[in-house]
Amino acid sequence: MPLHIKDSSSWREAKQVYVKQSGAWQEISEVYIKDSGTWLSVFKNLPSYTSVTSSNIGTIVDELITDYSDIILSAGPLFGTTKSNTAGAYEIVVAPGIRLEGDTSTSWNKTKRYVIEVTSSGFSYSTAGKYKLNNTRGSLNTATSNNNLKFEQDTSSFTTGTVLEFNHPLRWGNSNNSSASTTFTYTLPRGTSSYTMAGGGGGGGTNNNDGDAGAGSGGDSGGFRTNQSISKSSGTVVTMIVGQGGVGATYNFNGNEQRHPNATATDNASNSLWNNFYSTGIAEAGTTTSLKFGSDSAITATGGGAGIAAFNNNLSHTPYITGGNTGPGSPNGVSGSTPPWDSDADQAGGNTGLADNVGDGGIGRMGYAESGYDGAIWITLA
Repeated sequence: MPLHIKDSSSWREAKQVYVKQSGAWQEISEVYIKDSGTWLSVFKNLPSYTSVTSSNIGTIVDELITDYSDIILSAGPLFGTTKSNTAGAYEIVVAPGIRLEGDTSTSWNKTKRYVIEVTSSGFSYSTAGKYKLNNTRGSLNTATSNNNLKFEQDTSSFTTGTVLEFNHPLRWGNSNNSSASTTFTYTLPRGTSSYTMAGGGGGGGTNNNDGDAGAGSGGDSGGFRTNQSISKSSGTVVTMIVGQGGVGATYNFNGNEQRHPNATATDNASNSLWNNFYSTGIAEAGTTTSLKFGSDSAITATGGGAGIAAFNNNLSHTPYITGGNTGPGSPNGVSGSTPPWDSDADQAGGNTGLADNVGDGGIGRMGYAESGYDGAIWITLA
């Protein structure tokens, strides 16, 4: 909840708050007011760090998600299982209304995702494809490369009809230091009128092994719900999981193997990334998107199934990954295209019809297949 002050008849959002104590002005990090017996947070100072290096990055990302959970939706390494002070690639995902200093993006209604490659002397921002799968709405942002992490806020554009967009599959949650988590929380700045959501699409399939080479089937789309009416008040805590698209399959024909580019990707410190995956023939299924308002039951859109493998020009061979070919997501999911006999043509993934392919299945082909597209959540403010 932003804190506003009236200045010459205009209301302005407070960026910093000071109190005078014993004759000295001191900056404070949080302001609360008591409303009907309940203390409500109305202001939280933005985080700011200088001289970020591998000697303090683990401590910083842990503090970001512990102390600033409504500002920083996710922060942590894209490798390993602990937030340690070590070199490598780290992800920071900020809530709508937030950006890092130096980022010129004015899409305040969207989450933003940053990947920093950290060394002993500082860090740089990366937009490399190895740090994302297939969500064009979820491109990687960059900011000022001065080894500092300073955050800015602007929610002045949040008015009736504004759509808050949560586009990224978050690899780290805001409390778990030992294993990857995809759950984050966000406090609504205004009431709501509707939501749209989609699960991650399944990866495309390809040729499994030997026999005549052929294209695998396209991945199935994630389930999706569009423009669902819902009325929730300002201050409601929303718990979300944004589904990830499944990684596309690796091609293998008579020993000629083509792996998905992400399969063996490493970061700047040669750490294996979270999205390392490959299997011949059949891909990964997409994962489920979940949306929970306050104490309500979670609303879900499940992930789409992986495209099945070709074998001797047909799709009869058992997939290498048990349970990958689970069918279209629920509800409303769409099946990917299945190739006709002896076809090498690319096979389209199931299409949700949502903007920028959100929740769509990956393309099946002869050669390594495409990953499914990540899911998303849109919440319309009232």
